[in-house]
Amino acid sequence: MNSSPFASLVIVNWNGRLYLEDCLKSLLASDYPDYEVLLVDNCSTDDSVAFVQSTFPQVKVHRAHRNLGFAAGSNAGIRLSEGELIVLLNPDVIVRPDWLPNLVEGMFADETVGIGGGKAYYPGGRTLQHAGGFIQAPLAIGNQYGRGEMDKGQYDRQREVDYVMGAALGIKRSVLDQIGLLDEGYFLYYEETDLCFRARRAGYRVLYIPDAILTHVEGGTSSQGDYAQFHVSHTSRWRFVLKHYDVSRLLSELPGEYAYLAGGLCRDERRGLSTAYKTILRTLPEILKAKVRDGANMVSDKDQENIARALWILRRRVMGDGRQALRASRGRK
Repeated sequence: MNSSPFASLVIVNWNGRLYLEDCLKSLLASDYPDYEVLLVDNCSTDDSVAFVQSTFPQVKVHRAHRNLGFAAGSNAGIRLSEGELIVLLNPDVIVRPDWLPNLVEGMFADETVGIGGGKAYYPGGRTLQHAGGFIQAPLAIGNQYGRGEMDKGQYDRQREVDYVMGAALGIKRSVLDQIGLLDEGYFLYYEETDLCFRARRAGYRVLYIPDAILTHVEGGTSSQGDYAQFHVSHTSRWRFVLKHYDVSRLLSELPGEYAYLAGGLCRDERRGLSTAYKTILRTLPEILKAKVRDGANMVSDKDQENIARALWILRRRVMGDGRQALRASRGRK
């Protein structure tokens, strides 16, 4: 790199006071010469804002009037930012001093790179959490290279991936100018995957950069494994599927969704899936408009009917399988 592009580090926070001190200390200790840090607070009920304003006055703070979610919160920060590179961050990350210069070097060495992300460890710094992400059939189950593995250098090579995690995702402003901001139809989950797929559709590469190293608590500021989390995550998964799969592929992978429903899902996940299918049915016209807005072909009325019918059947199936599982469990007692 002949020069250092100005970078904007945008943290979206909701009740993350417990993590913010370590996060901000690590960001402000960066070896990189030219950057700003912005905090978008999604109407936290803890003392996140007061703490940051008093302890880290160099951090720009934007207070949202409600919990916008990650996508809309990120967009609010992007609109206030000035960087040629924007990095979206969660408050429960801790970065190494050379994380940002390594991320910038990897992304700006090649003009075809639009989005980049680094290597993430679980707390403790030995077990890998993320070395790039990939989407699995059926129906867009997100997964991550290296997850749960001890780091033995097996993911030390830069390579293209389907997506990088939104906890620490870098994107060039020029790419956002071309493809648009994050889709605010996602409240949480899959918004970074959607952004990566839109960038790839526009001809840009999504790059895993192993020297950009951080630690991520994961789920530190969101619920995990309860009804609300299952509802939001499956709703986002289906929004992604409908936006990025053509109808023939979506319908061909439905047997895999049926098989998933027939597995040993807990009660909260069944309830979450049922509500997710209902939510997607209600918002289907808006999702298909977003699909076209992002450059895909229109979906015919007949195909819309086929999608709606499939979602209705899935909802009946998950509710029916749940009742059968409940009866079986009662019979074993």
